[in-house]
Amino acid sequence: MKSLGKTSATIFHLSTFLILSIQFIGFEPLWAGPADLADTAALAQVKRTIIREPKYKSLSPKYSLMVLGAKTSGLVWMVEDDDVLYVDQNGNGDLTDDGPPIPRVNNHYSIDKFTTLDGEKAAKFVLNRWTDKSTKTSYGLEVTVNGRPMYAGWFGTFWSDKKETAPILHLGGPLHLSLLMAPDFVFGRKDTDSRKPAVNFINAGSGKGAESRLSIEALQGTVPVLRIDWPVSAGAPPLQTTHLLSHRCCYWCYYDTVFDIPKNAVVGVATVRATLEGLSTINYSTLELKVPVRHLREGEAAEIQD
Repeated sequence: MKSLGKTSATIFHLSTFLILSIQFIGFEPLWAGPADLADTAALAQVKRTIIREPKYKSLSPKYSLMVLGAKTSGLVWMVEDDDVLYVDQNGNGDLTDDGPPIPRVNNHYSIDKFTTLDGEKAAKFVLNRWTDKSTKTSYGLEVTVNGRPMYAGWFGTFWSDKKETAPILHLGGPLHLSLLMAPDFVFGRKDTDSRKPAVNFINAGSGKGAESRLSIEALQGTVPVLRIDWPVSAGAPPLQTTHLLSHRCCYWCYYDTVFDIPKNAVVGVATVRATLEGLSTINYSTLELKVPVRHLREGEAAEIQD
């Protein structure tokens, strides 16, 4: 895992580096953190309605619905029609009054900025599309919503061939803490990357494939602090370790390079808490999660293989 800087990182346009990093280094989130149930319930009430649609040239356009901002009123539809993209930039449910569709250029659809009728602001919108060796088409979205840079996609899909079942991306909704690399702490594990405390901050959206992630650029000047309360033997004093997540990688990963399970910890469940000082503008549903602590299982390799 290569660091992009201790307290800041320069994000360049998503390209082969990002795609290869995610596909081969393994930065898919592990669902150790609970989603915001209130946000999930609110998204379930969103009506997937389009007032007016253009005449598509494709027989099977793909639908996705973005919710911009903390509330669930800033609805922006995306529809991919072959090699063009319709985006309801004013958020009025009409896909015919936003100007011509956006052409795909060098596998990207791009919009400089737009503002919905209810004041939600989006900027630096880039929807990336690529095809891997298996001819599977994948998508990755980068967009800054109300000043908060976010990512979505890469894992699963945020498209549907019907608007009634379109996945919902809540870009700007409450975030929760989630682990990367490994879902547990394992005594005897030797793999360097899988042993590092690495996290990101996620909104679950409407479900698998519709997750959005906070960019490392959102926390410039702030180093997340991770505190782990370890399980200990009965009667033993409390055991807590502190980790400065000063390294950043692959656009949404915050991590520390030095980590060992303390020798007085035992098998059980650790409580992991993140602290973000001075960031009252970012809404979090929870910065705490429970992580199993265990020994290697019989026959389990000490190193995680790619």
